[in-house]
Amino acid sequence: VWERLWIGGKVPYVLDKSLTKNHLKEFFKAIGEYHSRTCIRFVPRSSENVFVTIKYKRHVCGLAYGTTVEIGDACGGGPKSPLLIHELGHILGYAHEQNRPDRDQWISGNGDAGIGPVMSGFETFGIMYDYVSIMHYEGQCRSWKILKPGVTKCGGGNHLSVLDVDKFNAAYKCKGCHGYRWKNIKLLGRDDEVVNAGYDFDRTNFVPCRAFYYGDIIPGKGVLNAKVCYVAHGGKEHKIHSDFEVLTRNGADLRWDITPDLPAGSIAGGRTNERETYWVGRCFVSATVNGQKKWSLAIGKIYDSKRRNLIISLRGREMPCETEIEYLRCF
Repeated sequence: VWERLWIGGKVPYVLDKSLTKNHLKEFFKAIGEYHSRTCIRFVPRSSENVFVTIKYKRHVCGLAYGTTVEIGDACGGGPKSPLLIHELGHILGYAHEQNRPDRDQWISGNGDAGIGPVMSGFETFGIMYDYVSIMHYEGQCRSWKILKPGVTKCGGGNHLSVLDVDKFNAAYKCKGCHGYRWKNIKLLGRDDEVVNAGYDFDRTNFVPCRAFYYGDIIPGKGVLNAKVCYVAHGGKEHKIHSDFEVLTRNGADLRWDITPDLPAGSIAGGRTNERETYWVGRCFVSATVNGQKKWSLAIGKIYDSKRRNLIISLRGREMPCETEIEYLRCF
């Protein structure tokens, strides 16, 4: 897996004459998803010897083999762009998410051979399992056994998931504003530049972290020395030990910014179990500590549907921020 990487992230393509105008529209929509969120670029073939061919074949659903992608009508007559995003993901080197080596910690096939074997060579880049990856099988989640609470969906969706984007950018060593990396705390090295982002009432430093909790992947505030990530969910603050990720710059120019709305270049920190993106934000919050008013600069989650509302965790509670929001973005 990830052995078939395209040099420089450049993928020459040829569009077969079997494709209709609507197919072409859906194809350009699909590659636009990669162009806007990764450094990968699909370009019309000129004289390249290796290229991908996109074809229509009525009796297939979607199929990727070698350097060929076929789309058809076997899965119904709905939009083809999600199907193309998935199949192009295979062309780029990404296998099915449910075949990761850590799959059995997250999902069981319940005896269904369709789940396939785990793949020992599957490179995860230390990024956690993603039930809603567009590279995850969808319908079988109704028959497979989900091993984590709170999961409501598998696969599907119309777009690359937040973690899909992170994995493609890691695989293709993307730079600039696609260069930041979420890294598992257990894999964090001395050369990794974490984003110092806030502090507790006692001035303990916070870094942006994210953790899986009840189906969501939630951005929150991490304490490196204690190896703990605090996230907000269901009205409470949850303390996640060891199994979480922290944000590293990896050359990206990440800064905090106060703007009227979610700015361009904002950093996605996770997603809900219903696929909605969480953005990373921070704000000041006060509390009385030992009879004195103290301030903390706390990191939390911003729902994509409520971009002016930051939710943080504080002293065991989930609560909205009541001061000005700073968005984390790349310049």
